[in-house]
Amino acid sequence: MTTEDGTGVVHMAPAYGEADAAACQAAGIPIVLTIDEQGKYLPLVTDWAGEHVFEANKHIIKRLRDEGALVRRQDYTHSYPHCWRCRNPLIYKAVSSWFVEVTKFRDRMVELNEQITWVPEHVKHGQFGKWLSNARDWSISRNRFWGSPIPVWQSDVPELPAHRRVREPGRAGAGLRRTARRPAPPEHRQPHAPQPRRPDGAVDDAACPRGA
Repeated sequence: MTTEDGTGVVHMAPAYGEADAAACQAAGIPIVLTIDEQGKYLPLVTDWAGEHVFEANKHIIKRLRDEGALVRRQDYTHSYPHCWRCRNPLIYKAVSSWFVEVTKFRDRMVELNEQITWVPEHVKHGQFGKWLSNARDWSISRNRFWGSPIPVWQSDVPELPAHRRVREPGRAGAGLRRTARRPAPPEHRQPHAPQPRRPDGAVDDAACPRGA
């Protein structure tokens, strides 16, 4: 998008782009999901419900042309993300996720970085220092198994423990807490339902104390 190209009208889709999401969030515009996990339109989009977004393009263009609302149709070459395994085109889509509220204690991390002696020295205010000062909230959810994901099992019975629980971010530095409990007696054990989201294996790695 440039000031020399296009119609001058920009459409915003906060559920399908990071820049759009940030701009709409600042303006109080909510995120509305219109496609499912297979890239097909949800019933919310009544005219194209159940149709894949790429297949629907030609039908939408035809509708606009028939109604005399099509300004111009043009094909142009541009870069587009594809899955490196199956080579299919990808869709950037907002999903529900667990986050560690890193921005809440980012300034403290920057402060503590000043107390660290880095070798080589330029890392302190270079690659690592810049990473800290620009740190964003950390999405730790994964909906596919990749690497060493951590399964979360939530008990169907509130009195019984979960195998692993993730709590909301608390005080600075305590974004994640684990609760370990004794298992319930056999007569009180109930099946636990797996959660649709799984924490990234890097959560354990980042939580482990390390020395250098």
